[in-house]
Amino acid sequence: MSFTYQTQFILDKAHFVECYEQSAQQVLTPKHFVKAILLVLVGMTWLMFFEVSAYLSWFMVGLGIIDALAVYYQKPWWVARQMLSKAAKGEVTLIIGDDGVTTQSAYLNNTINWNDVKQLIPTACGFIIEHNKGRSYLSNQCLDEPAINFLLSKVKAKVKSETT
Repeated sequence: MSFTYQTQFILDKAHFVECYEQSAQQVLTPKHFVKAILLVLVGMTWLMFFEVSAYLSWFMVGLGIIDALAVYYQKPWWVARQMLSKAAKGEVTLIIGDDGVTTQSAYLNNTINWNDVKQLIPTACGFIIEHNKGRSYLSNQCLDEPAINFLLSKVKAKVKSETT
């Protein structure tokens, strides 16, 4: 028996925030700030011990600070960039079927075939699809119960095929 589910949703700020929160692999550790620390240290070293232009030294320090802020504020920066994109506030048609997951909008038509899916990970609010071209996120807010059950069956089938 074939399965097809189709719905439409808007790419709004709430959708982008949920996408980031559910799919980003962000745990801040000191390792993430290494580049920023190095830039600040190079700038301060140039300022104190070498006869390099003070403007260049302070520029390096400033770059380090900006890099640290970019790491710390990844989520709002990512959401803001998405909201500035031409796809923001646009309507997306989502089609889930036996062949895969298709998203269609005025700016993008994309299909992820089930054969290309490496992993389908259920989250608290949706599903992360790891595929050959990267990662995608499906929110449960735009899915009904049969669609969620279909995706969960795909998760079980994927786990079963990996264990055999």
